[in-house]
Amino acid sequence: MSIPNNISESTGTLMVGEQQQLLRYSKRECFEGANILIILHMRSLVTETLKESLYERLEILSRRIESYSRSLSG
Repeated sequence: MSIPNNISESTGTLMVGEQQQLLRYSKRECFEGANILIILHMRSLVTETLKESLYERLEILSRRIESYSRSLSG
């Protein structure tokens, strides 16, 4: 929940620096999510296929967040 919440919160401010900070938080949380997937897989709570699929989606989301953040700079 924290990834979309931070993205949403970033749109609620007019200060570009604050928006970018919230987007940086979101990007870091993508990496946290990837780490959680690794742990879940190690504990046999998710399959390799599911882990890889979700990991790929997190990677795409991370790139999109970065791209959006850069677009705010002008």
